[in-house]
Amino acid sequence: MTEKVVLSGCVQRGKLKVRGWTPTLGLGDGEVTVTIAKRRATRSLAQNAFYWSVVLKALADHTGYTVDEMHELCKQRFNAATLVLTDPDGVVVDEIRVAQSTTGLTGLEFSEFLDQVRVWAETELGVLLPLAESPIPVPADVA
Repeated sequence: MTEKVVLSGCVQRGKLKVRGWTPTLGLGDGEVTVTIAKRRATRSLAQNAFYWSVVLKALADHTGYTVDEMHELCKQRFNAATLVLTDPDGVVVDEIRVAQSTTGLTGLEFSEFLDQVRVWAETELGVLLPLAESPIPVPADVA
């Protein structure tokens, strides 16, 4: 049995047109949630490659942590949501920040994320990171 059905569509003149709609969805009886959201572009492959091969590599080389560990740190620091737990009366009993995935960020959101990482790396760690649009510097011993 299918647990999830994903349909794509568009809005034309204020009316939702759904492609692939069939009366039989393959879902069992029960409550469902329908979410309608406008599609948005995610970060580019070039942004992703720059982040992993330049930004995270430089941070890993500087700190001694792995690229994956630095990615988790950056997500926690610059792309986290705050979860708030309350008792039955609505009194806050706990709060925790949870790192969110960066894969769904738009190109603009990912650029802002990279800017925050860049400022932090420079001010807190003394690591100068190039801008994504800049040529990537080649170490003198490699050139």
